[in-house]
Amino acid sequence: MICNDLQKNSTPSRPLSINSSSRACEQARVDSVQTSAYDGSAKFVVRLKDQSLVEMVLMPEKTRTTLCLSSQVGCKRGCRFCNTARMGLLRNLTVDEFSAQLQLSSEWMQQNHEWRQKWNVTGRVTNLVFMGMGEPLDNFEALLDFLPIAMDQRGFCIAQKNICVSTVGRMDKLRELHRLYPRLPVAISLHSGSSKLRSRLMPIEKEYGLKEIGDFFCERLLSHNKDPRILLQMLMIEGVNNLPEHAQAVVDFLVSTGLPRDRYKKVKVNLIPFNSFDESAFQEPTASSVESFRDILAKAGLRVLVRFSKGQDIAGACGQLALKPASNDLA
Repeated sequence: MICNDLQKNSTPSRPLSINSSSRACEQARVDSVQTSAYDGSAKFVVRLKDQSLVEMVLMPEKTRTTLCLSSQVGCKRGCRFCNTARMGLLRNLTVDEFSAQLQLSSEWMQQNHEWRQKWNVTGRVTNLVFMGMGEPLDNFEALLDFLPIAMDQRGFCIAQKNICVSTVGRMDKLRELHRLYPRLPVAISLHSGSSKLRSRLMPIEKEYGLKEIGDFFCERLLSHNKDPRILLQMLMIEGVNNLPEHAQAVVDFLVSTGLPRDRYKKVKVNLIPFNSFDESAFQEPTASSVESFRDILAKAGLRVLVRFSKGQDIAGACGQLALKPASNDLA
């Protein structure tokens, strides 16, 4: 298979670390695997060389197999709804540990024929999402080292359009990533169109706020005529951010950017019902509230989709990954 996607939009500023994938067994091993009885998702606990533990999730679908990678052991960002945040930040992962996750999941797929047949999936990882433990843009250098390995034919040969980097809003590094890879899909955790509410949910709002996110939207959307490959993520929490006025605040935020309607309506919005976990005071939203929220955004012309996270029965869904819980609920 020949992959030319790496050359389409930018050239890496550093040489490829071609041997990274072959060193996977030296960097990490699979400690345990849980598979979902409902959707086939597989949650891996990966033990790193220094005995640190991270989790990754393999998600089978009809036309693709997606790996949700972790970028850090823990996270320092302190989002109130996220179980990983309860761990605090222990350390960044290395580029070899990024590669190890991909290599280990690929080997597991090849060895588990019954799983592949049952869920009718491809024999290789086709998509990557940096939505596991940690904030990818807080581990920016390792991310930049890994992307060429993931995309190049001498590495894992995953198309650039099939790799999504998710961030809570580290806007300085997101701008730099956009400069280097302008067509790489990105997902921004918004969770509120109100700065006041967002700062209660996400401390990063005080460092990089909605204004900075809006400015980035303008830059990204005006630079791409068709698909800007930008995704807004809205975690829906009962009684916190799932009411009609919260939906209208998201619309008002996008309108406030000054973008023409035909531009901002190209933004894709994912509504993600909150996934409960032990020690959390938050509750999952009602189905009717999610539908009402969706309808308000759709009426405003936005492309909106309700995304039900895979792996909920194995604590492998969005916001559930963690290895050392502690108390950190929203006051």
